[in-house]
Amino acid sequence: MLELAVANYLLNNAGVAALVGARGYVQVLPQSADYPAFRVQLIDEVERGHLRGGATLRPARVQVDAVGEEADGMDTYGEVLALANAINAALMNQPPIVTTVTDGASPAVMTTLELKVVAREANPPIYDPQELSQFKIGQDFLIWARVLP
Repeated sequence: MLELAVANYLLNNAGVAALVGARGYVQVLPQSADYPAFRVQLIDEVERGHLRGGATLRPARVQVDAVGEEADGMDTYGEVLALANAINAALMNQPPIVTTVTDGASPAVMTTLELKVVAREANPPIYDPQELSQFKIGQDFLIWARVLP
């Protein structure tokens, strides 16, 4: 659910949306996707407990990849770098983010989450010249999250 909340927030951020439109994906980047795009993956989430039950505040690590496809006459690396910078600006050094996500159940259940991004680790750019001809810049974000009543 946390990865859906992050993707939803990024798609509604003006700086990110200006670069990708609605091309934000969770877990899997489609083979026939238009680019540039981003993908959000939940890497790990820790549920802490104490003697009175579970804690409501959970730390999690979320990876957000900015991806672009090489094309003639395009500065794909510059395009992907701009998207990675927009994602970083949208998430880091912000007040707590409140966003609502809807699960895929029927009937749908809406959940409101409060997120606070506290750290970022940037991964080096990756270029795949053989199979996909893609540039990718990944960033890992440490996020503290809680479900709001």
